[in-house]
Amino acid sequence: MKLKAKVIGVVLVVGLALAATYFRSTDEGVTPLMIASHEGNSLSVERLISAGEDLDEISAYGWTALMFASMQGNEDVVHLLVDAGADLDIISREVPQMGFLERWGGYSETTALYEAIINENLSIAEYLLDQNVFVSQEAFTVAGSRGTPALLELMVNKGAQIDPVSTSLISRTALTEAARSG
Repeated sequence: MKLKAKVIGVVLVVGLALAATYFRSTDEGVTPLMIASHEGNSLSVERLISAGEDLDEISAYGWTALMFASMQGNEDVVHLLVDAGADLDIISREVPQMGFLERWGGYSETTALYEAIINENLSIAEYLLDQNVFVSQEAFTVAGSRGTPALLELMVNKGAQIDPVSTSLISRTALTEAARSG
């Protein structure tokens, strides 16, 4: 049984390495750890961490394994990455709209906390806050519409401003988003 588990583990890691090679060759810059984190493959994440994979390596667009795990709601993987020392506060880069198939506005800067909240993975957001993640105004604002009163209170306790002046016509504040959401 142990041999079978080892063989499966090796196959998973080799498969992830092949997938990462493909994505790197398409200029995405995705690593095996990012793929395993996105897919919620805790076993592969553990093995890649043990093998010394860079926890904070960024993709071509500035995404980390922690961002992928937070977005997908892979709580076990988030815990593994944080326990291993992943940087909670990395901010991806903004990508302007470049082609027909991309979203209308390109891709905004993001963080692991923002991805957890926008995708309604609130237990991950609470965990990251308990780990003293930086609370950006963007994350706090989206929590106004997608979060819970308890999450907003936790964010305020971690230093988020309740109702700063918004300089954007599109971006609102957490207070206005919470009011709109009921």
